[in-house]
Amino acid sequence: MHGFIQKVQKRILNQTLIEPGARVVAAVSGGADSTAMALALCALGYQPKVVHVNHGVSSASSQWADFVADFARSNGCEFELLSCDSGRGSEAEMRDGRYGAFDTLAAGLIATAHTADDQAETVLLRIIRGSGSVGLSAIPPKRGRFIRPLLSVSRSEVLAYLEAGQQEYIHDPSNDCLDPLRNRVRHVLLPLLKSDFQPQIVRHLTRIADITRSERSFLEAKATEHLERFGLKIAALRDLHAGIRPHVIRAASPVAISSERLDAIERLVTGGSGAVQLEGGITVKIDRVISQLIFRPTKEC
Repeated sequence: MHGFIQKVQKRILNQTLIEPGARVVAAVSGGADSTAMALALCALGYQPKVVHVNHGVSSASSQWADFVADFARSNGCEFELLSCDSGRGSEAEMRDGRYGAFDTLAAGLIATAHTADDQAETVLLRIIRGSGSVGLSAIPPKRGRFIRPLLSVSRSEVLAYLEAGQQEYIHDPSNDCLDPLRNRVRHVLLPLLKSDFQPQIVRHLTRIADITRSERSFLEAKATEHLERFGLKIAALRDLHAGIRPHVIRAASPVAISSERLDAIERLVTGGSGAVQLEGGITVKIDRVISQLIFRPTKEC
């Protein structure tokens, strides 16, 4: 068994990513990472259904879809083509479009091809943006239906595996553009850190993500315990350690909270006044009658 396949197998088993008999969908763009992932899943006997999302933002979109369809057939895999609205084609819009398309699939696990390099890039991006422990935990091995069996392998290992098997793959030229921040991190910052500061930077950054995710899991468990016992009573929130309080607030919120909004809620809890507006038309304020932090639709406030 090729070393690449062994590392993928170890990741799947150690993280319990795929239960025996589970149906697996491989999200395949046709790029190197997703092509290698689909081949690994086939080699390990999972026989995934190959799904390709056509964003329709490139003149080559139809050719890429045909490539993935041929790849699936040649490896004995069922194939399905999905389409999505990617707005203006920004990285965030395309990601949201992809995941929206995946949500239309029937039950089953969905494998995405994030590698150790993707994880390292994400940690660097979160550092640049001033993220806390939630952001630095980066890409989880499993979230809901989504699994990431390549998180322990580097991009260079992916390319070496494909080269050894003479497997073709698609190169999307938009990934070479240095306008998106992630591409600058990938092509400029990470190589600089690797060559001039720390050759093992990818491994070190992925370790930071793993450690932070473990610590975050502990804090979130403590936050759940607090909510079950005290709810959002202001006195109890103020008595909490400052390291746990943000996790309690996030756990109680019906919508995602940015770091800036979380800081504003922290000031509110520790003695401030007024209200904090969140995404999705949610307002956070203190109900002075019951001395409790509340989340309410803005139209009801």
